[in-house]
Amino acid sequence: MAILQYAIDVIDENRALWLARQAVDNGVRCIEAGHVLIKAVGVQIVPKFKDIHPDCMVVADMKTMDMGAEEVSLAASAGADLVMVCGAASDGVVVNAVAAARKLGVKITSSLMGVRDQYTRAKQIDAMGVDYILAHRGYDDNFNWTDPENMAVLERMAADVKTPLAIGGAINESNYPMLNDMRFAIII
Repeated sequence: MAILQYAIDVIDENRALWLARQAVDNGVRCIEAGHVLIKAVGVQIVPKFKDIHPDCMVVADMKTMDMGAEEVSLAASAGADLVMVCGAASDGVVVNAVAAARKLGVKITSSLMGVRDQYTRAKQIDAMGVDYILAHRGYDDNFNWTDPENMAVLERMAADVKTPLAIGGAINESNYPMLNDMRFAIII
Protein backbone atom coordinates (compact mmCIF):
# COMPACT_ATOMS: atom_id res chain seq x y z
CA MET A 1 0.00 0.00 0.00
CA ALA A 2 1.30 3.43 -0.95
CA ILE A 3 2.14 6.09 1.58
CA LEU A 4 -0.28 8.99 1.21
CA GLN A 5 1.79 12.18 1.39
CA TYR A 6 -0.33 15.24 2.07
CA ALA A 7 1.25 18.33 0.51
CA ILE A 8 0.45 21.62 2.19
CA ASP A 9 1.03 24.42 -0.29
CA VAL A 10 -0.52 27.47 1.36
CA ILE A 11 1.22 30.69 2.38
CA ASP A 12 -0.38 31.21 5.79
CA GLU A 13 1.26 29.43 8.72
CA ASN A 14 -1.91 29.16 10.82
CA ARG A 15 -3.83 27.66 7.89
CA ALA A 16 -0.95 25.25 7.23
CA LEU A 17 -0.94 24.07 10.85
CA TRP A 18 -4.73 23.67 10.80
CA LEU A 19 -4.52 21.60 7.59
CA ALA A 20 -1.74 19.45 9.08
CA ARG A 21 -3.82 18.78 12.21
CA GLN A 22 -6.86 17.87 10.10
CA ALA A 23 -4.79 15.49 7.99
CA VAL A 24 -3.18 13.79 11.00
CA ASP A 25 -6.54 13.54 12.78
CA ASN A 26 -7.81 11.70 9.70
CA GLY A 27 -4.97 9.17 9.61
CA VAL A 28 -2.37 10.81 7.35
CA ARG A 29 1.16 10.03 8.58
CA CYS A 30 3.22 11.87 5.97
CA ILE A 31 2.93 15.67 5.80
CA GLU A 32 4.74 17.78 3.23
CA ALA A 33 5.76 21.35 3.84
CA GLY A 34 5.34 22.50 0.26
CA HIS A 35 7.88 24.78 -1.32
CA VAL A 36 5.54 27.79 -1.39
CA LEU A 37 4.88 27.32 2.34
CA ILE A 38 8.61 27.08 3.09
CA LYS A 39 9.23 30.22 1.03
CA ALA A 40 6.44 32.06 2.85
CA VAL A 41 7.20 31.09 6.46
CA GLY A 42 10.60 29.37 6.39
CA VAL A 43 11.79 25.91 7.38
CA GLN A 44 10.66 26.58 10.96
CA ILE A 45 7.32 25.14 9.81
CA VAL A 46 8.94 21.68 9.79
CA PRO A 47 9.34 21.31 13.59
CA LYS A 48 5.84 22.73 14.05
CA PHE A 49 4.50 19.94 11.83
CA LYS A 50 6.55 17.44 13.88
CA ASP A 51 4.97 18.78 17.09
CA ILE A 52 1.50 17.90 15.76
CA HIS A 53 2.39 14.20 15.62
CA PRO A 54 5.98 13.19 16.46
CA ASP A 55 5.69 9.89 14.57
CA CYS A 56 4.51 11.61 11.40
CA MET A 57 7.00 11.74 8.53
CA VAL A 58 7.62 15.37 7.55
CA VAL A 59 8.79 16.20 4.04
CA ALA A 60 10.50 19.47 3.17
CA ASP A 61 9.87 20.26 -0.48
CA MET A 62 12.91 22.47 -0.96
CA LYS A 63 12.79 22.37 -4.79
CA THR A 64 16.59 22.28 -4.61
CA MET A 65 18.34 23.27 -7.84
CA ASP A 66 21.70 24.31 -6.37
CA MET A 67 23.69 23.81 -3.17
CA GLY A 68 22.27 20.33 -2.61
CA ALA A 69 24.20 19.51 0.55
CA GLU A 70 23.45 22.87 2.14
CA GLU A 71 19.73 22.73 1.48
CA VAL A 72 19.49 19.15 2.77
CA SER A 73 21.39 20.19 5.88
CA LEU A 74 19.03 23.13 6.43
CA ALA A 75 15.93 20.92 6.13
CA ALA A 76 17.43 18.12 8.24
CA SER A 77 18.41 20.53 11.01
CA ALA A 78 14.79 21.70 11.09
CA GLY A 79 13.67 18.09 11.63
CA ALA A 80 12.64 16.97 8.14
CA ASP A 81 12.63 13.23 7.56
CA LEU A 82 12.70 13.53 3.78
CA VAL A 83 13.91 16.34 1.52
CA MET A 84 12.79 16.96 -2.05
CA VAL A 85 15.44 17.83 -4.64
CA CYS A 86 14.74 18.75 -8.28
CA GLY A 87 15.57 16.06 -10.78
CA ALA A 88 16.19 18.83 -13.31
CA ALA A 89 19.16 19.94 -11.20
CA SER A 90 22.65 18.96 -12.25
CA ASP A 91 23.97 15.54 -11.32
CA GLY A 92 26.34 17.23 -8.86
CA VAL A 93 23.46 18.78 -6.95
CA VAL A 94 21.65 15.45 -6.67
CA VAL A 95 24.80 13.51 -5.69
CA ASN A 96 25.77 16.11 -3.05
CA ALA A 97 22.24 16.15 -1.67
CA VAL A 98 22.29 12.35 -1.35
CA ALA A 99 25.69 12.41 0.38
CA ALA A 100 24.48 14.99 2.90
CA ALA A 101 21.27 13.03 3.48
CA ARG A 102 23.19 9.85 4.27
CA LYS A 103 25.39 11.73 6.72
CA LEU A 104 22.39 13.41 8.40
CA GLY A 105 20.03 10.42 8.45
CA VAL A 106 17.32 11.81 6.17
CA LYS A 107 15.91 10.55 2.88
CA ILE A 108 15.85 12.16 -0.56
CA THR A 109 13.11 12.31 -3.15
CA SER A 110 14.09 13.56 -6.58
CA SER A 111 11.17 15.31 -8.26
CA LEU A 112 10.99 15.13 -12.04
CA MET A 113 8.82 18.25 -12.31
CA GLY A 114 9.86 20.27 -15.32
CA VAL A 115 11.81 17.38 -16.86
CA ARG A 116 10.58 16.76 -20.40
CA ASP A 117 11.86 13.19 -20.68
CA GLN A 118 11.02 11.85 -17.23
CA TYR A 119 11.85 8.25 -18.15
CA THR A 120 15.43 9.01 -19.23
CA ARG A 121 16.13 11.28 -16.26
CA ALA A 122 14.65 8.72 -13.86
CA LYS A 123 17.07 6.12 -15.24
CA GLN A 124 19.98 8.53 -14.66
CA ILE A 125 18.88 9.47 -11.14
CA ASP A 126 18.30 5.80 -10.34
CA ALA A 127 22.09 5.36 -10.17
CA MET A 128 22.62 8.32 -7.81
CA GLY A 129 21.24 6.76 -4.63
CA VAL A 130 18.08 8.76 -3.99
CA ASP A 131 15.41 7.05 -1.90
CA TYR A 132 12.46 7.90 -4.15
CA ILE A 133 11.96 9.21 -7.67
CA LEU A 134 8.86 11.34 -8.09
CA ALA A 135 7.00 11.41 -11.38
CA HIS A 136 5.66 14.92 -10.92
CA ARG A 137 3.56 17.48 -12.73
CA GLY A 138 3.07 21.03 -11.59
CA TYR A 139 -0.03 22.69 -10.22
CA ASP A 140 -0.20 24.94 -13.25
CA ASP A 141 0.14 22.16 -15.82
CA ASN A 142 -2.91 20.92 -17.69
CA PHE A 143 -2.02 17.26 -17.37
CA ASN A 144 -3.71 13.87 -17.21
CA TRP A 145 -1.70 10.90 -15.92
CA THR A 146 -4.18 8.44 -17.39
CA ASP A 147 -3.67 9.51 -21.02
CA PRO A 148 -2.27 6.42 -22.81
CA GLU A 149 1.09 8.07 -23.62
CA ASN A 150 1.57 9.20 -20.00
CA MET A 151 0.56 5.78 -18.66
CA ALA A 152 3.10 4.14 -20.98
CA VAL A 153 5.89 6.31 -19.54
CA LEU A 154 4.84 5.47 -15.98
CA GLU A 155 4.73 1.75 -16.80
CA ARG A 156 8.22 1.90 -18.37
CA MET A 157 9.56 3.72 -15.33
CA ALA A 158 7.98 1.19 -12.98
CA ALA A 159 9.51 -1.68 -14.97
CA ASP A 160 13.01 -0.25 -15.48
CA VAL A 161 13.80 1.93 -12.45
CA LYS A 162 14.96 0.19 -9.26
CA THR A 163 14.43 3.16 -6.93
CA PRO A 164 10.92 3.23 -5.41
CA LEU A 165 8.64 5.54 -7.37
CA ALA A 166 6.32 8.25 -6.14
CA ILE A 167 3.73 10.18 -8.10
CA GLY A 168 2.39 13.67 -7.55
CA GLY A 169 0.44 16.45 -9.17
CA ALA A 170 -2.85 16.28 -11.05
CA ILE A 171 -4.08 13.38 -8.89
CA ASN A 172 -7.78 13.34 -8.14
CA GLU A 173 -10.61 11.00 -7.21
CA SER A 174 -11.05 9.81 -10.80
CA ASN A 175 -7.44 8.76 -11.51
CA TYR A 176 -6.34 7.80 -7.99
CA PRO A 177 -7.65 4.19 -8.16
CA MET A 178 -5.77 3.48 -11.40
CA LEU A 179 -2.56 5.11 -10.13
CA ASN A 180 -2.83 3.30 -6.79
CA ASP A 181 -3.02 -0.01 -8.65
CA MET A 182 0.41 0.74 -10.17
CA ARG A 183 2.01 0.26 -6.73
CA PHE A 184 3.76 3.56 -6.24
CA ALA A 185 5.62 3.83 -2.94
CA ILE A 186 4.20 7.32 -2.32
CA ILE A 187 1.19 9.12 -3.75
CA ILE A 188 1.08 12.88 -3.19
